[in-house]
Amino acid sequence: MTARTSSRPKWQVYGMYGLILVLSLVMALAGIAKLMGNEMLAEQFRNFGYPVWFFYLTGVLEVLAAILL
Repeated sequence: MTARTSSRPKWQVYGMYGLILVLSLVMALAGIAKLMGNEMLAEQFRNFGYPVWFFYLTGVLEVLAAILL
């Protein structure tokens, strides 16, 4: 039996992993900013009419999604 190799070029594979890394970093930083209680973001949530607990829940979910990526 022969080893199964990917039919995608290496640049596509590296590009995909690069996009995943960038997306993970952006989501993690946004979630950490929420968990640290960034006042500007908290004010936006209040203006939208969301409760405070939803602000922190969103931060936790963003960090968790970044970890899972």
